[in-house]
Amino acid sequence: MAKSLIEELPRIVSEGRREAQQILERLSSGTQIGLQTNELVLPSKDVSGLFKGSTPQIPNAFNMAGGDSGWMNRLIYGDNLLAMQALLAGDAQTGLPSLRGKVDLIYIDPPFDSKADYRTKISLPGTDIQQKPTVIEQFAYADTWEEGTISYLVMMYKRLVLMKELLSEKGSIYIHIDWHVGPYIKVILDEIFGKDNFRNEIIWHYSWGLRTDTRWNRKHDNIFYYSKSLGTITFNANEVLEERTISESTANRLKYKGALITDGNKGRGDSEKALPSDVWYIATINGMATERVGYATQKPEALLERIIKASSNEGDLVCDFFGGSGTTAAVAERLGRRWITCDIGKPASLVMRKRFIDQEVKPFLYQSIGDYQKEAFRNNKRYKHVGDLSQVVLGLYGALPFTPEQTNDRNFGYIKGTRTLVMVDSPNRLTTAATIRRAVEAKASLLGGDWEKVVVLGWNFAFDISSAIQKYQDSNVEVLVIPVSLLCNT
Repeated sequence: MAKSLIEELPRIVSEGRREAQQILERLSSGTQIGLQTNELVLPSKDVSGLFKGSTPQIPNAFNMAGGDSGWMNRLIYGDNLLAMQALLAGDAQTGLPSLRGKVDLIYIDPPFDSKADYRTKISLPGTDIQQKPTVIEQFAYADTWEEGTISYLVMMYKRLVLMKELLSEKGSIYIHIDWHVGPYIKVILDEIFGKDNFRNEIIWHYSWGLRTDTRWNRKHDNIFYYSKSLGTITFNANEVLEERTISESTANRLKYKGALITDGNKGRGDSEKALPSDVWYIATINGMATERVGYATQKPEALLERIIKASSNEGDLVCDFFGGSGTTAAVAERLGRRWITCDIGKPASLVMRKRFIDQEVKPFLYQSIGDYQKEAFRNNKRYKHVGDLSQVVLGLYGALPFTPEQTNDRNFGYIKGTRTLVMVDSPNRLTTAATIRRAVEAKASLLGGDWEKVVVLGWNFAFDISSAIQKYQDSNVEVLVIPVSLLCNT
């Protein structure tokens, strides 16, 4: 008979604590993970004159782009466990010191243990390519659910430990969760942050959701609010006062009890300012809202605005390690906070990058974990037998590899009986315009160049892929997403 979650709790804590401790010991021994800078993104219009006449070169323009402080906001694509290690270690390339104890507010909206593939799938503009989860995402997803809720809680435990390391002494963390796993996460949070540092369980009430007559309809999420320490923390109650329309008599009674802070000279039915409560009604995003970016689990900006205003000040550093649609960073930018956001999903990273550009935020770094995710792929116990991945993908696609005598580039193959060339891109690289150009050049030159068509199989796609496909549309090049299900057949 399978053990219950209560019986498994000691193992959950033990495994999570052991893995977190190993990570921290590696960092203290000098073993560091760095961030690879893919792009210095300049979304806002040039009103300062800093970049007139030329595109800034990385890394020389970091301090200029960041203003007097030299700070650069960051969008990080990759596993947040690796990203947080890099932030704890610091980033010498971009002059980022260790952020241990430097983060003022963390908000996370992790998966809700629904056993569903929560990542969004988006269509790249101008093409019929649908961006699907990458192989890195699939590994993370498989690890998260290998033992159901047990694996999920182990996954969360070690990440929450690193978040605590990043928080400042005045800092706070908000964990957005729902009924699937909320009570179990609460036990884990008490273990890591301490029961005395539990400040509130916030109820986010909304009217949207599935309706049924077989139970009480679920119309709320839970947000657990913890502080780093028992000392003075940032909480700006006056920034999040609630408007309430109440009678004259009720207002007097509430003032007596300290729940209202206005002067009481208003007439019956007037709106009064009340101290904030732990039950919030904030509408979900409707289909016509201008803030909607097409991300399935996107949270309303009003929700994040309340949290950020209450638990941070202008200039404070706000982090979201399950970035999703980028709402936390978008609101933090608008409210004058610094920010770092991260997501393991390539679709999410593309959605966020576009959202920040459309918002015309300050220049920010678009970074990734680099070769560390490739190493995680190679060392994953489930896929050690895969060997040369490009050769496997070629075979599963129906293509044959070239012999070493024909070409030493093992990323190329061909469809037997046709003049179709096939190129497999690397899983730890973005398929970009340069990739498409390389494929077209190979079509024209490889083994005499008598190829009618070239097919490019890619895992992750850069923002410029749409324009590249349009540019080479007359070159008979086809670009396809490698379906991750291919690996299930190996």
